[in-house]
Amino acid sequence: MTPHGPDTTTFEKTIAEEDDAKPAKIKDTMAFMFESSLIPRITPWVLKSPHLDNDYYKCWTGLKSHFHHEHLPENGELHS
Repeated sequence: MTPHGPDTTTFEKTIAEEDDAKPAKIKDTMAFMFESSLIPRITPWVLKSPHLDNDYYKCWTGLKSHFHHEHLPENGELHS
């Protein structure tokens, strides 16, 4: 699996805004996302790049789960 999504600070700040579904500009970050039906893969060329950030994974340090199973419907299904 390839890492994806915003860093911990951005994610926590965003979910703290609760139900505010308005678009918002996120400043001072290089984070971006795109959707694809394909599975992204890391190539050997990338792994040998002098620009590889070996500490990139650390931006997710401290990320907590916000999933609460008690919010599931009684039948346990996510979709009706």
